[in-house]
Amino acid sequence: MHTMSNENNYTQAINAYGQAEKAKPMSGIQIAEKLYEAILKNLYKAKNFHEEGKLDEMVKVNANTFDIIAALQSRLNQEDEEAQETSQFLYRFYNIVFVKLAMILEVEDPIKEFEDLINYVKPVHKRWHNLAYPSKEEDNAEE
Repeated sequence: MHTMSNENNYTQAINAYGQAEKAKPMSGIQIAEKLYEAILKNLYKAKNFHEEGKLDEMVKVNANTFDIIAALQSRLNQEDEEAQETSQFLYRFYNIVFVKLAMILEVEDPIKEFEDLINYVKPVHKRWHNLAYPSKEEDNAEE
C-alpha cells in the first residue's frame, strides 16, 4: 500500500528532523509542527476524496498520514523522565488517530469521522504551532 516515493518523502522528513536537531536551520519543533500540518491537510484531502467517491485516492492519502504518524512516533522520547508524560500523551494520540483512520470505512458515517478526527488533531497542531512560532501565538488566538 505504501509506495516507495511516499516512504522516501517521510524518510526524508525524519532525516530532516534529525538534521535539524544538529544544524538548527529549522527547529525540531518547527519540523514536528509541519508534520502535524501535513496530517491535517491529509485528513481534509482524504475526506474530500471520500465525498467524491475516490476511495483509492483516499487510501493513498491515508497511507501518507500513517507514514507521518510513524515518523512522529519514532521520535518520542521515552528515556527523559521530564518528557515521559508528554510522550505518553502523544503515543496515545497517535494511536487514536491511526486506529480511527484505519477503520474509517467501517464506521456508519465516515465523513463525520473525518470531521471528528480533524477536530481532534487541530488543537494539538495549534499547540505545536504556538511552540514552534511563539511570536505568532496572538495571530492564532483569533482562529
